[in-house]
Amino acid sequence: MTEVVVRLQLEYPSGLAPEPSAVITADMPLLYKICDAARLLAVGESAIYELIAQGELESVKIGASRRITRAGIEAYVRRIAGGTGDVA
Repeated sequence: MTEVVVRLQLEYPSGLAPEPSAVITADMPLLYKICDAARLLAVGESAIYELIAQGELESVKIGASRRITRAGIEAYVRRIAGGTGDVA
């Protein structure tokens, strides 16, 4: 199995950078709560719901709960970092 490592150098306005723990590694969970995905992507929860509704962010339903897949977060970041996604 090939491991893919995505490293981004992002610049954030002062005070808006995600915490250092907001980096995805192979030993992290496969599924994230909406609030955790929002923290990882440094956006609000409503933005996560919008991305799900637009089909931009992969999610799964477990009972009444909605979870974001780690693969979905990684794919989304690769798309926007590569310039193939149009994110406002």
